[in-house]
Amino acid sequence: MRPWHAIRVFAPAVALILLGVFVPASASSAATSAHSTPFSPSVPNPTTATAAELQAAGQQNAPGPRVSGTLYGPAIAPSTILARAQSWVNEGVPYSQTNYWTDGNGTYRQDCSGYVSMALGLNTGSANNYGLTTETLPEVATVTGGTELASLEALQPGDIVDLTTTHVVLFASWASPGSIANVYEESSPGTAAQYTTISVSYFMSQGFWGYQYNNMVAGPSAPSSLMNVFFRTPTGQVGNDWWTPTSGWVSQTLPGPADVASAPTAIVNSPSLMNVFFQTTSGQMGNDWWTPTSGWISQTLPGPADVASAPTAIANSPSLMNVFFQTTSGQMGNDWWAPTSNWISQTLPGSTNVAGAPTAIANSPSLMNVFFQTTSGQMGNDWWAPTSNWISQTLPGSANVNGTPTAFVISPSSMNVYYKTSSGQMANDRWALTGGWISQTLPGPTNVNSAPTAIANSFSLMNVFFQTPGGQMGNDWWAASAGWVSQTLPGPTNVAGGPTAIVNSPSLMNVFFQTPSGQMGNDWWAPTSNWISQTLPGPADVASAPTAIVNSP
Repeated sequence: MRPWHAIRVFAPAVALILLGVFVPASASSAATSAHSTPFSPSVPNPTTATAAELQAAGQQNAPGPRVSGTLYGPAIAPSTILARAQSWVNEGVPYSQTNYWTDGNGTYRQDCSGYVSMALGLNTGSANNYGLTTETLPEVATVTGGTELASLEALQPGDIVDLTTTHVVLFASWASPGSIANVYEESSPGTAAQYTTISVSYFMSQGFWGYQYNNMVAGPSAPSSLMNVFFRTPTGQVGNDWWTPTSGWVSQTLPGPADVASAPTAIVNSPSLMNVFFQTTSGQMGNDWWTPTSGWISQTLPGPADVASAPTAIANSPSLMNVFFQTTSGQMGNDWWAPTSNWISQTLPGSTNVAGAPTAIANSPSLMNVFFQTTSGQMGNDWWAPTSNWISQTLPGSANVNGTPTAFVISPSSMNVYYKTSSGQMANDRWALTGGWISQTLPGPTNVNSAPTAIANSFSLMNVFFQTPGGQMGNDWWAASAGWVSQTLPGPTNVAGGPTAIVNSPSLMNVFFQTPSGQMGNDWWAPTSNWISQTLPGPADVASAPTAIVNSP
């Protein structure tokens, strides 16, 4: 049981796309036959009991170190683990240490360790209180790293994150690589199974470690350590540079039609599903999407031809994604997808005051924010929560917004927005649960010549990048010990537009940009090398600002 609660999730009974597998909401269990049954545990706390406590209570099959073979279920793929976890969210299974839930997945205790036991498909029953415990789950799993931080950074879908004395959750994916995790959990009495976010800093502060189930097998997935960069080519197609440690950089043009009229945006739905969106030449929303089994597929979304800017997109959860854009009438357009509804197009209810391409963030699975320059030069904000629906507002800062903003989530209760000011400085609107919105201008020089891109490397380090008037890469970075520091990166004067940046891990970041010769430039940083600048080996076919994603760290 977890004493601290992440933001609660609005999770209707939906189908799930994870690791390239489509799983209907009813696939793992039939809600109509599912039921809860009370029982009397053999130990005072069946959630966290140790093997010694279980053996003392006369439990059969109480696991000992690495000898728990009878507890393993059939070999199971990550996609199946996550689909089983989602089934309890769909069914709204309430937390209980003294009830077990019976459905198509089997019979399992309704607490955190019972939930994880169910997702892994372990062989449990009355002989072990219908599930392993936070103390005994590590006996069927292997630590994913040599240190606590390394074990968390190495998490893959289907792994478990366990504080053996207190609580365990199931890792689904990264909301922000190495920083914020999407997880499944049964949290505490009065709550139900949920898909939510928890920060790595919280895991670290409490003492959680990452583990991988010993009987998990690989399903179809993307290569490990994969990043992708997308851009518009001079012929109006989507260009793609991708990298793995074994292949190095590979350049290609996606197979869709030559109908790309804007810089693209890209999202990672899961390690084996990614989507790219762009304005088409006819003013519609174009979409190229990829899975390992299908390769690249190109389509035009069914909404009206009212797209008047480059889009921005977010993956709210494995079963929900949203795309936002300026409409031809100056409103905020929104295309959203869920497996039960497919693509739905709408115009948000705010004013006709959108003056450029927006940026969007998913603060949690049940909160999202969209930011944009208004026609009066202020920061506009449309935000959504399931209890309020869409609310539109103008942030309280000055009317000095000069271009597309960039934003990131530091935690579910903290976010930052950055933008170029009309005087060429870097400005920041930041929000915290305790202080509301605060606006400031960063202390660096008036050398911002493009829309910025920003990343949160960790809770104590963030970076903002931009083109300078001299064509170099500018960088404002913040650490708790240093405050804001402004610098120009040491690469050549070859930056020809707004950059994009990604966090591969807490100790690796990459910045990509169009060069004056139409190639893809790349500045990357690691603690051992500091900043290194290079031009990627593909052709000189970059005709827009790029977008980049980390498919897997």
